[in-house]
This record gives sequence, structure tokens and C-alpha cells, in this order.
Amino acid sequence: MLTALTLPAIAVLAAGIAYHMPRTQVGLSHTPAQAPPQGTDLAAAALRQLQDASTYRISGLVHEGDGGGPYQDRPTDTRRVLGLSHQWFTHTTQPTPAVLVDRAGDGAAPTSMWVHDTPVISWGRDPYEWFHDNPVYDLDEESFFPVQTTLEAIVNDGTIADQRRAPFRAQLTPAMGENDTDHAERPAVRLEGSVQSAEGTTEFVLFTTVKGTPLGLSAETTRSGADQQEAEFTTYSEYEIHSLDEPVDLTVPAPDEIGPWEDAGGP
Repeated sequence: MLTALTLPAIAVLAAGIAYHMPRTQVGLSHTPAQAPPQGTDLAAAALRQLQDASTYRISGLVHEGDGGGPYQDRPTDTRRVLGLSHQWFTHTTQPTPAVLVDRAGDGAAPTSMWVHDTPVISWGRDPYEWFHDNPVYDLDEESFFPVQTTLEAIVNDGTIADQRRAPFRAQLTPAMGENDTDHAERPAVRLEGSVQSAEGTTEFVLFTTVKGTPLGLSAETTRSGADQQEAEFTTYSEYEIHSLDEPVDLTVPAPDEIGPWEDAGGP
């Protein structure tokens, strides 16, 4: 029969057969979009981003709390301000990981750094003349990473009471010589909850982006038992993360550039 068909007729017939054959798509696949993290998974994402960041800058404000949990007004009486600090962290621009904490305010402690698995302080006659810190203070690594320590507690033992979209506005200013913080509101996710531990109850509010980039963290711990009776007040902490993976100006001293505590004489 096909021999009786003209070439145009064969072409039309072939097109019709092709049209009715099942169509297959080669090389195409559908991968459903992953849902954004929720609850403690959002805190875990924020923790991972801080841990994986090559650098970061954080501002912190610590003052006497009123026991009401976040958020609290900042004290107008500066005597209630226990510390204002700025942190720089790096593990790429220098061969040695280090975090520097610069404190401000009346009676502030000297600039300190966690490097070579030990705390050191800039407490000499020349700027950034480094010495081992007073062993009486017995500072550990966690004291230099308060945001990460709190996030770990939230991830491991936290209970989320509320999660909702809410704007975040940076309020703390960066250290002198740095660009001012962008105070414009930005969309964020607000997590509120608590962590129970042997020390007491820590109430927290965490702000992140939808994907878990950390923006701000506030926390207050109410002591329990004997610690509660001895404490004159609770400690309320606020932290804002200004940048991740951006250049920071941090020079890390070599081990032989760090003097003994006995030689630290102050400015």
C-alpha cells in the first residue's frame, strides 16, 4: 500500500503517527523545592552558618535584666550596663583561627583574643602588645563564642513557643572605625522559646532570615536553686551579627609574641 502513496502523503502519514506516539522528555526532572527550616532546625541553620563562616563581626550588649525575658528596654542608668563588646572572627585571612573581643565603656576589660587554644589580652604599654590572661579568671573557649554556645543549647534542648515573620532592625553600632550598621528594617523570622538546664531557665528570641542566616539573638537566664538566692540580678544579653564572610581587620599574634601574665602592666 505504501508503494502507492506519494511522497507528500507518506510525510503526512508519518507526522500523524508521530503525533499519536507517547511523548517523552529527555533530560528533564522535577525536584520539589525544599521547605524552609522551622523551629530548632532554623536555629541549627543559623549555628551552621556561624560555624562555617570564614569571618564574622558581632556586637554585644550585656546588662542587668528584670527577669521578664526578651525583649527588654535598654537601661538608661549606665551602671546597669555590664558590658559592650565587638567581636571579629577569622580563620582564612590568617593561618590560625582566632576571635578578638574589644570591650567598651567605663571600667571595661582589656581587648582579648582566643587564639592558640588560650585566652590572651592586649594589656601592655603599646597597643596590641599581647599577654596570656590572668589564670584566676579561668576563661574557656565558650566565653568567646556566646552566640554559638546559646544556639547550641537551643538546638539541643530548646523549646520553641512561637515562630512568626517579623521585621528586624539592627540597633547596636559597630566598633569605631567601621562602617555604620544598616538600621533599615529587613524581613526576618522571629523564634521565641526557652532552654531548661541545671543553671536555670534561659528565655531567648532569635532573628534569622528565612534560610537561617543569623541576624540577632537576645537571651536572659533566670538562675535556680542556690544560684538564684545568691544572684542580685539576672544577666540580659543582646547580640547582632553585622556580617558573615566579609573581610575583617584582625592580626593574630604568633605564640612567641605572647608574653607571660606577670609582664602585663597595663597602658
